[in-house]
Amino acid sequence: MTSTAGSAVVVPSSESLLDSTGSYAPARIRETPSRPVEGEASVERPEYVVPSGISLVIPAYNEEHRLRPTLVSYLPALRSLGVPFEVIVSVSGEDRTWEIVEEFASQGVRGIRSRTRMGKGRAILEGFREAKLPIVALADADGSVPGYEVARLLRMALEKPQVVVASRRLDRSRVEVGEPWTKKLASDVWHAMVKVMLDLPVRDAECGFKVYTRELAQMAVRDIVVTNWVFDLDLMFHAKQYGAVLTEVAVDYKYDMRSKMRLGRAVGPMFLTLWGVFLVNRTNLRRYLPMGLMLRLHHRFAAH
Repeated sequence: MTSTAGSAVVVPSSESLLDSTGSYAPARIRETPSRPVEGEASVERPEYVVPSGISLVIPAYNEEHRLRPTLVSYLPALRSLGVPFEVIVSVSGEDRTWEIVEEFASQGVRGIRSRTRMGKGRAILEGFREAKLPIVALADADGSVPGYEVARLLRMALEKPQVVVASRRLDRSRVEVGEPWTKKLASDVWHAMVKVMLDLPVRDAECGFKVYTRELAQMAVRDIVVTNWVFDLDLMFHAKQYGAVLTEVAVDYKYDMRSKMRLGRAVGPMFLTLWGVFLVNRTNLRRYLPMGLMLRLHHRFAAH
């Protein structure tokens, strides 16, 4: 894997963010020496002078047609918050997605690259490992949750660190373009099973935007082996196990008809993976199954 060069974190200042050409000019992180401890020699140590900040992770598999509009929407939303931010795009595939990441490198966007398909969960995990700021958000590359909603949810997390879950299923949610009825039916059955099996206090576990604290996310992923589409709810389940409060928030949402999830191919592995998450985490099965068998099952059903 490789990553883009250049400044990774944008720190807004009180001055204008536009340079003399009218283009966006990211400010630099200020560094100040830390105070020496009495009795020790004075040592200059760099220290980030920022109270908070946001790392936005976007998994992107062959997303050359959808990533640019999403970045154009989300970058102004991030800048409007007035805190340091970085956007980490976890890229796999063979199209021009990587070129788009490089195109936005001067605006706080960088990438992690794999030429083989990582799967959504693994792509997010790689982004977690690269995240440097206290708040970590996850967003789909299709930008189905608009930028103004992204700014609103991130502001909630900045004001009170918590797990914030965007939702299409609350009374105040507004869905501009709805899912096909087949996906809607499968989604209803799916969320009913999630509620019963994992006891997650949310009505929409699969909406494409969520916010965590970096510390909580890194704690939760230690127990996660799922790297397919079920990764999102497995992460929420473990965050809840660590004592996090999950706050579900109604958002405006626009379904992208170019969605890459093929229901016929995805439904079987997803339901099997959900059962696996349930058996491993809510029963004593983990202590009885040989590790080799668990790894084979993971590779067969949960890795893509």
